[in-house]
Amino acid sequence: MRKYDKKIQYAMELIKKGLTYREIQDELHAKFNSSISNSTIKKLHRKIEEEYSKDAEIARLKKELKVFKDLYFELLEKVDELESKNKNHS
Repeated sequence: MRKYDKKIQYAMELIKKGLTYREIQDELHAKFNSSISNSTIKKLHRKIEEEYSKDAEIARLKKELKVFKDLYFELLEKVDELESKNKNHS
């Protein structure tokens, strides 16, 4: 992995920890003897927020899907019960 890629990866870890831009700059400078621009940090921050947003949406959709699946199987069960009652009455 290139030094710049390692720096970006480390910056993303620091962003996830909630460090300020200044703290991130200081940490990067201490570890790599150089830093990255604040605009790059902002881009990384937006990228991470988008990932969290997508993860939250996926989790919500999974819960919603589970509800629909449960309702579907409950409905199938009721249909089976009604069919068996109708067969018994015939």
